[in-house]
Amino acid sequence: MKWIAPILVIIINIGLFPLALLIGAFAMDSPDSTMLSFFIGMAYILGPPNLVFLIIYLGIKWEREEDKSVSNRE
Repeated sequence: MKWIAPILVIIINIGLFPLALLIGAFAMDSPDSTMLSFFIGMAYILGPPNLVFLIIYLGIKWEREEDKSVSNRE
């Protein structure tokens, strides 16, 4: 059960990767663009789902550690 969230994030990243490549290619369309534009375009698509997962994961981990410290005091 604890492996569901990482598997969902991997599936979401696989699903969003073609869209991220497309956005990155559109970012490279300008004549004065660089590879940095490509990676920023990809990060624009792939970043938010990964950040949401990271925030939720760290919140759950922090909550579990807090519960363990409270149960050890009692």
